[in-house]
Amino acid sequence: MQRVSVVGTSGVGKSTVSRELARRLGASWLELDSVYHQVGWAPLDAGEFRARVAAAAAGERWRNLFTWDKNESVIAWAWQTYDSRRERYTALAADPANAHLRFVRLTSPAEVRRFLRTAGASADSRRGTGQMGL
Repeated sequence: MQRVSVVGTSGVGKSTVSRELARRLGASWLELDSVYHQVGWAPLDAGEFRARVAAAAAGERWRNLFTWDKNESVIAWAWQTYDSRRERYTALAADPANAHLRFVRLTSPAEVRRFLRTAGASADSRRGTGQMGL
């Protein structure tokens, strides 16, 4: 396995799963969304990024938690976009252009645990053989 992309709507555990998968595979981990993407998927300037992080850390905690404006709350965004994101990922998995990719849909904590155990065991067994992939 050379690269893994973990996708899903906000709050489903992508960061937790990808961090643990990277740990088990002995791979590096980077959460791109939190570093790179802004409104409209535009990259954020490094200086502005530092300033926003400092301001957020110094300001009121969880101030946007209770708003239903999906542009202000990641929780509202996740709730309001869940169906469309699920349809999008299903369509991507069914698209023949993506036939070279392996899509794994995990829908419960138990499935995540089984997947991580299998991924770790598969990587361990291939380390001496040079094989890649799950």
